[in-house]
Formats: sequence, C-alpha cells, structure tokens
Amino acid sequence: MPRRIVLALLVLALLGLVAVAPTASAASEVITHRVTTTADTVNGGDGLTSLREAVLAADEDGADSRIVLGIDATYLLTRCAPEAPDLGQQGSLTTTNPFAVPTSEADGFDLEVQGRGSTIEQTCPGETVWRQLAYSHLLLRDLTVTGGESSGVYVASGFGVSAYDVTFRANSSPSNGGGLLVSGGGSGTLVRTTFEGNQAPSGGGAWVNGPVTVRNSTFSGNGEVGAEGGAIRSPNEVNLRDTTISGNTAASGAAIFAGSVIVYNSTIVGDLAAPGGAIRSTGNLLIAATIVQPASGAACDVAGTPVSNGWNRTPGANDCGIGSGTSDQLATVALGPLAANGGPTQTRLPRTTPGPGQVSVVGAMLVGTPHCDQGGSDQRYVEVPQGSACEIGAVEVPNPFSDVGAGNLFFAEIAWMDDAEVTTGFPDGTYKPSSGVTRSAMAAFLFRLSGDEGSYTPPGAATFPDVSTAHPFFLEVEWLEDSGITGGYDDGTFRPSSPVTRQAMAAFVYRFEGEPLFTDPAAASFSDVGPGHPFFSEIEWMADEGISAGYVGGTWRPSLNVSRQAMARFLFVAQDVGNVD
Repeated sequence: MPRRIVLALLVLALLGLVAVAPTASAASEVITHRVTTTADTVNGGDGLTSLREAVLAADEDGADSRIVLGIDATYLLTRCAPEAPDLGQQGSLTTTNPFAVPTSEADGFDLEVQGRGSTIEQTCPGETVWRQLAYSHLLLRDLTVTGGESSGVYVASGFGVSAYDVTFRANSSPSNGGGLLVSGGGSGTLVRTTFEGNQAPSGGGAWVNGPVTVRNSTFSGNGEVGAEGGAIRSPNEVNLRDTTISGNTAASGAAIFAGSVIVYNSTIVGDLAAPGGAIRSTGNLLIAATIVQPASGAACDVAGTPVSNGWNRTPGANDCGIGSGTSDQLATVALGPLAANGGPTQTRLPRTTPGPGQVSVVGAMLVGTPHCDQGGSDQRYVEVPQGSACEIGAVEVPNPFSDVGAGNLFFAEIAWMDDAEVTTGFPDGTYKPSSGVTRSAMAAFLFRLSGDEGSYTPPGAATFPDVSTAHPFFLEVEWLEDSGITGGYDDGTFRPSSPVTRQAMAAFVYRFEGEPLFTDPAAASFSDVGPGHPFFSEIEWMADEGISAGYVGGTWRPSLNVSRQAMARFLFVAQDVGNVD
C-alpha cells in the first residue's frame, strides 16, 4: 500500500474517524472492512464500525476493497443532513475513492459488498441508497436494497456492476433506473436477482447503458404507465436466459426495451404493454424456447429482424417473428401464479392441465431438439432435460427425487446436487432431505465435487481399520485422507457411519477449498462460537463467505448434526461463488 494511504488511515484512526482497522490479505490484495453496528453514524467514537464508516474507510484503501455486513441485519439510512463533524457522508452511501478514479471498467479497483442476507433501506427523501462514483466495478452479493428515491443503486459513467442474490425492492427514480441505474457505457451482470415494485419513467427495474446479462432472475411489478422498459431498459444488448418477467408496466417494452434482445428459456407473461410490445427492440431479436404472453398490447415490437430459433409460444399475431416453424405455436399457455416454487427467485409453474383456450408446455420439447439436449438447468437450477422431454419457458416441472417437492426450501440446491452428480439419492428414488449426513457420505459428496473421479488411485491397503478396501466408500474416504481434509480420529478410526456436525462440516468445507487465507474478526459473529472454540476460524470463514449465516438469534449451533438438505445448501453456495452460468 502506498505510504500516503497508510498515513491517511493512521490519521483517521487517531482522530477516531474509523473505529476498526481494515484487514488485508497479501495473497488476495483485497482490504476488508467489517460493519459491526447498524447505527447510521460517522465518527461515533463508540469503538464500532458503521456502514458509512466502512464506506469512508474503503475510499481510502487505494486497492480492491470488500465491505462485509452483519448477518440478516437491517441498515436504516437516517443521516439525512450534514452533521458536525461532517465528512460529506449523508443521505446516499457514496464512494468517491480519491486514490482510484478509473476511466473505464478495465481500469481502477473493484469494490465488493457482501450483504450476508442484510437489507439497506434509505429513509432520506430524494436520495439513492448506494452511489458508486469511483472503482471500476461494483460487486453486490446477498443483499436487499430498498427505499431509494433517486434509484436504488447508481453506478457512475463507464463503470460496471454485478449483482448476485440481490433484491431491488420498492425503489424509484424521477428519470432512469428505479432499482438500478448504470450510466455511461457500464455493463450489468444480474444473477439470481429480484427486481420487485421499482418505478421510473425509463427502466423501472433496471436501466443499464452498456450490455446486460441476466440469468435466473425475476422482474415483477416494475415500471409505470407511459414509461419505456418497465423491467429492463438498455440502449445496448440485453441477453436473457432462465428468467421470469411478470406483471411489469410500460407504454413500450413493458418487459424489455433495448437496442437488441436475445432471449432463451424464459417466461415473459402478464406484462401491461399497451400500446407497444412486451419486448421492444430497436435492433434485432433472437428468441428461443420462450413464452411471451402480455396482459395487453403486442408481444413484440421489433424495428430490425426478429429471428426464432424455435419452440416459442405467444398468443395473437406473429409479431415476434415466430409461428412460421413447426416448433413455434401461437397459443395461450397455462401457467400458475408468480410464487416461491423452489429456487432462489420466484417463478410461474407450467400447468399440466390447460384451461379453455390454453395449451400446456409440459413435455412440449422432446429429447432430440436443440433446446432440450443442450443440458444445463432451469431458473430453479433443476436439471434439463428431465426424462424424455423438456418444458418451454423458465421452469422444468419434474424434479429428481420423489420426496423433494418444488416447495422445499432447498429445492434448487438439492436439484443442483443431482445435476452436478454430487449425489444420485437412494435406490428408491428419494433423497431423504431431513436425514443426517454420515461421514462416509460427506467423503463421497466432496470427492465427486472435486472432479478427481477417474484420476485418483487409492492405496493398496486401507488407512483406517473401520474402512476396509471392501467398504462401499473406501475410494472416497481414502481420497479425503490423502487430500488432507481429515485424518480421522485419535484412535486411528474414521467412523464412516457417524453423523457430521455443523462444526465438522465447516472444517471439511474450509479444507476442501484449500484453506484460503483468512483473518479472524476481532469479535465473534456467533454467541455460541467464541474465539477459543476449536473451529472458530473455520466457522467465521463460512460466515464471511456467505456460506452459512447461522440461526435467528445469533447462534451457529456447532454441535448440531447436518441434514442432507442443509448440506446441499452449504455445498451449493461454496462452489457457486463467482459463477454466472
């Protein structure tokens, strides 16, 4: 770190302007600031770090920075007017970073905000929740942004934003981007995001000047009468896949208004698009395996060339360029309401039995068609294809296990376990989500997730007396020991049938990830896991990475046995950090 930055931080600390010093990792070159109070203060002098103080400290880093919020906390922004001593932080949370003002996304530093299930709510009239005026890229994770009246999040000209597991709810703007506004040429990557009830004359949900990539997300109730781009507005390209857009409003482009549009495997239904289309493209449109069914107005309004790659469904006129092929159909699809049907975001389930004048898309694409054989998963991370056919739209109806319905809280994670071949369940077709995870099953999960199947050779003799070469998990247990993830018990046994506790799971996952460099926080995050706990570091790392947020009430319950459905969640989040596809 440059000397002037170190001196500046020392001065701020001596003056009491920064309550807790940041921690830095030389390997990652990321400086971390942990928020330890929900109070909206600056220079509180209370030995705690507020969110505003963390933003101020990050501005002085001159490096990639990370701000880590508390678990499931609510941060009310109440500092609405200058207060003495004032550091220019009131109203919106604003990053300026005088040491790193980039000229483009390729230049400058990155800022990551780890929400850990928390909410930032703006209470000051006419203010944004978060204004990004510096850094080359803003990365938001596991966060809810609400109450902004000049956009929920504003990212300045030329800089990019990525949002993973973020909810933009009930924000507004008098101009562009009710939930999210990215000006200049900045790009947007939105994965497992929810835009709900945001309003603006243009881009009610999101307005992004550069190209936009959207995956596994839901937009509902955004926009306003007379607007353009009720859910998404971009003069550039919008690339949408495995996403639901439902119940948005605009005069033109109630779902999407963009320079060009690519839509695959999505459900765009119930948007009020009068008089323009649900999808408005000033350039071209490429669409496949998608349902476009507006509540009013045309399905599509395309200035350029609309091209169908097949297997689309829309009622009325052929205004999306579909219907000429045998796989396309002009029809009204039977769908359930927008609801929590499993997975990270809400969806509309296809109905098997259609009503009068409707068709069903369940099993509409047989295996052998391009969009059914491409593999991957749906919006809920359910494997595609399932059985001999696929559904059109964002949702696959079948699920891999008979005892895991779409309403299961861990439906998406368990479906991913099957899709990634981490587990095949039990011979009777069940997953037994509430059953405990044994140590031998844990070994199997991690071995399959590692990618070492087919390349690992076990020793000729067994390492543990209770896991012989004939044991069904001999290979997996030996790999676990060879990888340094566990050495067994002091008596030399492995105890393959013993249950895995939450603290043991934390140690397994931490070591599986290569024991990443991590600095313990000064204060414990959980009341039942203090600094003297033998697994304190591993559990704090799990919390810091957002893999486990603990229980309501601030406990972690380290001695509790891990259920198979909870293990699916832990492994899904651990491997999914940074994934877009």
